[in-house]
Formats: sequence, structure tokens, C-alpha cells
Amino acid sequence: MRKPVSVLGLTMLSLQCFAGELEIKPRLSTSILSYETQTDSDAFPEGDVLSVVANPSVTLTYESPIFDTLFLINHRNIRQDFEDQDDISSNFTEYTFRSSVDIVKNYLTAQASSNLNFRNTDPTQTLVNDFFLGGGDLTKVRNSGAGLFFTTPNPRLFGIDWSGQFAKIESEQTTTPDQSLNLQNLDSENTQYNFRFYEGDNFQRVSWNLTTEFQDTTREDSNQNDLRSRTIDGRISFALLSKLRLTLVGNNEENQLRNGNDNDLGIGSLDFTSYGAGLEWYSSPQRRIAVTFNRTDDEDDGNDNTQEDGENNFLGVDVNWAFSSRTNLQANLSRRFFGESKSGRFNYNTRSFRISASYNESLTTFSRLLANNEDLGVFVCPAGDPQLSSCFQPDTLSFQLQPDQQFFSFFEQIPEISEEVTLRKFGSLDFGYNRTRLTVSLALSASQTEFLETQREQDNNSIRLSTNYQLSQKTTLVANANFTRTEFTDTNTKDDVRNHSIGINREFSQKLSADFSFRFLDRDSDDIDRDLQDRRLTLELTYNF
Repeated sequence: MRKPVSVLGLTMLSLQCFAGELEIKPRLSTSILSYETQTDSDAFPEGDVLSVVANPSVTLTYESPIFDTLFLINHRNIRQDFEDQDDISSNFTEYTFRSSVDIVKNYLTAQASSNLNFRNTDPTQTLVNDFFLGGGDLTKVRNSGAGLFFTTPNPRLFGIDWSGQFAKIESEQTTTPDQSLNLQNLDSENTQYNFRFYEGDNFQRVSWNLTTEFQDTTREDSNQNDLRSRTIDGRISFALLSKLRLTLVGNNEENQLRNGNDNDLGIGSLDFTSYGAGLEWYSSPQRRIAVTFNRTDDEDDGNDNTQEDGENNFLGVDVNWAFSSRTNLQANLSRRFFGESKSGRFNYNTRSFRISASYNESLTTFSRLLANNEDLGVFVCPAGDPQLSSCFQPDTLSFQLQPDQQFFSFFEQIPEISEEVTLRKFGSLDFGYNRTRLTVSLALSASQTEFLETQREQDNNSIRLSTNYQLSQKTTLVANANFTRTEFTDTNTKDDVRNHSIGINREFSQKLSADFSFRFLDRDSDDIDRDLQDRRLTLELTYNF
């Protein structure tokens, strides 16, 4: 009788692990929009336009001790009544799916996700095109992926972290004004492996950290090269005094365009190797500062960075410092194939105030940015509803998202999509304040993007201020101010886009609410034909079933 009892007990335990809560949240929004567009461009019709929108959505979440999932589907039916042309009816369906299962709790986790969104493919209408203006230039972009993640919790001798991820990007082909911009086919596959080997708690006078990353991007456009990248970083430190250590470091980076010669990109070698030694102030793995003298034996790489032997030597700085449980800083100064390289991250958190800042430089593509999307926001919002009034600030830096939540930063991180190799330098700074009746989000970002295959460069700087003020228990005032400057250095032109809005939200009950808002969009361009102004009034009713 022991065997049937054991099988029955195992079955009951398995069912108990997967037993959880299923929640379904249907929602229906209907809105009426009246907007007027003034421009000399032929891309948009001028005059008054009346639009009626039906926007049903369903959010499904399931959570159990070892398994959780989210599925959100959102559909928009838009009917537009134009003055000088036929009416248009458009449909846009988007969805988000993600799931996670603990195969071995605290050790091994599997994740899967899929997202379908509409994105602008016309770089000349960046930050202007949406579902109403230039909706025909939006294309479906589907990002599906899966990953396996292994970690060693509280290692005594040594720790190992390992992950393997696969992502597939699919899109519809669209026609762009300039066929040379490589926007015709965004389809690609990304495979990524990460490995980390580090010391355990039993080692007091020696510490080490070895990380390696491999990423392979296969692009389906036969005119584009596949990109393969591999990096290895190593560090080992030996105690000289109680907190002073001798540290040895090494780095190797290789980037290969498999269907062609990387020198065709005009930036020289994409590979880099360096090694060095220095001193490290070490208090704990979370409190360490290292300064090293490094050398690279790479020959002239065409970047004017290693023209003379003396320039093969450089100083490196690596900082990982937790000031407290609420404040930490990570920073690195080194060198890569393109020259001096910097990266960093800073987080500060209190109950009502939060700051998040980051900076990184990467050789990447649009699909890699989607596959490696970072959680940069300071607010936690319901999935699919990134409205400031629906968001809150977590009270800890190690906040764990629930299945129906997402981090959100109130600015667009990828203004232009182009599946070509880019050298991207991106920095962001987010402030969040949330107390009693007032919620404020201030987001600043700056990026410099070199499109290496088309020999052009684009600089983007943006600032966005979002505020919510609760006038009463059921009435909230909402205001947004957004400014973005895009500089096209290859043509020595720039666009300034201002997007401001103000509105009021009224809750009639727990299920029914209304929003009334006014938006003003202004684009000031060096090309006078691209100047544009759009004024929009919106009345929206939302019912949560």
C-alpha cells in the first residue's frame, strides 16, 4: 500500500503547487476625438477630423506558488470622419503575454513572453505618427521569446548564474520614403547566453568574478549582415590589508558581421582585448572600488584611439557601492573598440521620492533592444495601463513585480526602428514623487545613435513632465509636458517636437470613470514643409466589468 499512497501524495502536492488564483478583468472604453491638423506636408490631411473609438480589452492573470501568467488583449476600432475625403475605419489589436514557472524554487526558472504592438516605421514622422495621425505608417511588430534562468542562492564556496534566451522579432513589410534606411524587413532571431562564476561566502581574502555573454542576431533580410557578439570579463582580487586588495582584470570583446567584412562599416575593427592590474578597496561584494592600469595590444583600429604606443595604456575604474538598502551606485570607465567607454547606474529610493539614472553604450540593433528591454522606470503600473494615476512607487530597490504589473518610464526609448547595426549611447534620468494628493514624474533622456550601415547619425534629447493632482476623492487633474529634439547630423537639420496635454478624470463609481483632455502637438523643423500643429479634444468613458 505504500506505493499508491506515495503516488497519491505526490499528485496532491503537484496539484497544490499549481493551484492558484485566476482573475479576469474585462474593460470597455469609448471615446470621441475632435482634432485639427495644420501642416504643409502631404503626409496628413488638413482640417477638422472627428473620430469615434471603441476600445475593449481583457486582462487575465493566474498566480500560484510556482507558476504565474499574464495575458492582455486590447482592440481599437477607429472611425474617422474627414472634411475633404472619404471616411476611414481602422482596427488595431495588440496583446501582451508573459509567463514564469519555478522549475526548482530559488534555483531554476523558465519564462516565456510574446508582445504584439504597432510602431512607427517612417523616421520622418517620429513622435508624430499615432493611431490617428499617420496610422497607415504603423506596422505590427511581434516580439516572442523564451528563457531559462539558473542562479545559486547564498553560495558558500562559489556561485554560478546562467541564462539562455531566444527571441524572435516579426513585422509586416512597409514602404518607407527612403528604401536605403533598411526598414523593409525587421524580421530577426536573437539567441543569447550569459554565464557568471564568482566566489562564495567562505572566501574572505580572495574574490573573483568571471562573466561571459554571447549574442547572435540573424536578420532575414538578405541585404543585411548577421551580427554575432561575444564578451568575456574577468577579475580576481587578493587581500593585501584588511580592506585593500591587489586586483587583476582582463577583457575580450568580439563582434562579427558574418555575411561581410566588418571594415565595410567604416569604423575599423569591432574586436578589442585588454588586461591590467591595480588596487581595490573592498568592504563587501556590494561595496568595492577598483582602479586599474590597463593595456591593449590591438593595432590601429581606425578610430584614432590607438595610433601611438602610449595610447595603448589607459586607466580603468570600476565601482559597485551600496550606500544603504535604499541607495546604490554602479559605474565603470574603460575602453572598447570604439574608444573610451562609460556605463553606470544609480538608484535612490524613499517612501515618497525615487531617482533612477543609467547610462550605457552598445553595439546593437532594433531587435536586440526589444529582446533586452530594461526596466528603467521608477513607477510600477498595471500592465497595459501606463497612466500616472494608475501607478505607484515601490518602497524598495528590490521590488518584485506581480504578474499584472510592469515598470514604466514615461519616455520613448526607441524613437526610430531600423534593423541595422547601430552604435548607441543612451542615458536616462527619472525622478518620481508620490505623496498624498500629488504625483509627479520627471524623465530626461539623451541618446546618440550612429547607423553604421547607412553612415548617418541621429541625436535625441527629451524631457517629459507628468503630474497628477487629486482635487477630491473622485476627481483628478492630469497634466503632461513633453519636449523632444532630434538632430540629424548627416543633413545638419533638426526637429523640435512639443507635446502638451491637460485633462481631468472623474470616477463616478468603482467601475465607471470619464476623462476629458486637450492635447497640443507642435513640430518645428528646419524643413519648413515639415512644420506641423495638431490640436485634439478627447472625451472618454471607461467601464470596468
